Amino acid sequence: NGTEISLLENTITANASDGVLMERSQVQLSRNTIGGNGGYGIHADSASQLSGEGNRSGFRVPEDFKTIQEAIDAWHFGMGANGLGDVNENVPAGLLTGEGVLSIGAGVYTEQLTIRDKTLIIRGVGREDVLIDGTGLGDADGFTLRGETQATIESLTVRNFRDDGIDAEGKIELTVRNVVLEGNGSTGAEIAHTDVRVRFIRSIIRNNRNYGLWVLNTQNIVECRDTTVSENGSNYGGLGETVAAEIAQRCQ
Repeated sequence: NGTEISLLENTITANASDGVLMERSQVQLSRNTIGGNGGYGIHADSASQLSGEGNRSGFRVPEDFKTIQEAIDAWHFGMGANGLGDVNENVPAGLLTGEGVLSIGAGVYTEQLTIRDKTLIIRGVGREDVLIDGTGLGDADGFTLRGETQATIESLTVRNFRDDGIDAEGKIELTVRNVVLEGNGSTGAEIAHTDVRVRFIRSIIRNNRNYGLWVLNTQNIVECRDTTVSENGSNYGGLGETVAAEIAQRCQ
């Protein structure tokens, strides 16, 4: 219930109801990140007047956060999963944009990453341009997924970790799209729980020391297409030769 109000350059997330609620107000919203709230991201009544630009649903690295793990830790349940952060009918079209994605800019990121009980998409600008590198990190995995997690990892490379490129254990729904898993000391991707469901699409798993892909059973792999698993110590582990050959055929 006010005029000449400006909300600039805030992160508004993880609130139980609306991110921003306006009644009979004149508000400028600019350069805010809004998402993952229990109600609408932006909620205004018909008596309000809104203006502004550059409001997004999603995070960027390194612009919003210096490291990928900082962005993952700040990501809350529902962010990116509720319709671009959600705006109600009295909010001007285009005031909130973005796909609710954790976007990774070009660079080498020397990080061990953990995703637990999150729903998110991690999207690099390209698998040749975004390198998640384990050099010097000791006995570490690239991505560790635990708990109840729904994640998409796409358009990046995970390399040079002493252990696994991806280690998934828990109630996990994982999509790996346009990703390279290479040069890791143990396994490219280790799927070590009956409740893990993985999709591999247009990806490359190569030159990992022990296994390219280790799975507990065939039900772990929901989809595998246009994916190359080659030149690893052993391309497939945890399965008999016949079943491994079946998965290899599906991945082609």
